[in-house]
Amino acid sequence: MRASGAVERYAAPSNQAALREQLRTQAADALERSAAGSDHQLAWFRHWASLVSSPTDLAALERVLEGATPFVGLTMDVDLRWHVVACLAHAGVIDEVAIDRELARDDTDLGRQALTARAIRPDAAAKRWARGRLLEDDDLSHTLARHLWGGFNQLDQTDLIVGYLDDYFSDLDAVWTKRTLDFAIEFAAGMFPHAAVGKGLLERTDAALLRTDLPKPLRRVLLEQRDTVVRTMRTRVLDAQD
Repeated sequence: MRASGAVERYAAPSNQAALREQLRTQAADALERSAAGSDHQLAWFRHWASLVSSPTDLAALERVLEGATPFVGLTMDVDLRWHVVACLAHAGVIDEVAIDRELARDDTDLGRQALTARAIRPDAAAKRWARGRLLEDDDLSHTLARHLWGGFNQLDQTDLIVGYLDDYFSDLDAVWTKRTLDFAIEFAAGMFPHAAVGKGLLERTDAALLRTDLPKPLRRVLLEQRDTVVRTMRTRVLDAQD
């Protein structure tokens, strides 16, 4: 997870695809060598599933959901099944109908991960739905909200997220007014549009920090996120020079 996160956040955009493929190849090799039914097999499968993008690998991942897994010994519990669903949704392979079918199979607490799968899809309508649910559902619990912004905010979906750059800063005021302090703080961090690095995010953050009416808890969150933005920009420049 740390390796994947480093590639997505700190690698130069021009290098990311090759680095992801390097991680996928490593994961596939380790998965093949792992003992059937072992914890290592499970860990490497989860990692591999989060990295696949080719039609062949995605088809293999779909077969896992269908019960025809090519990975001998792999036990598909409910949590792992939802992980696979989210990976396929992130790749744009399955739609809301397929996610609804999965939810019908598991209408339990773990089924709330369907929210992540819906929000993570590389689709403009999915992003609108997730943001709308977060802003309009005043009864939304912290747990469900975390699933929504966890799916909404994907570093590799820049083209989708950059369109919400200005909305994010206006949404802070609405959430601060309507929701609890804890929710507003988590929303500010969870929905911060890190995918828009290099697309005016730093400048927009600095402008927000100049506001004299910005609540102190939100100012603290923005300062923390700004540090990450600056670090990301510096490392991407360095990586591009190698």
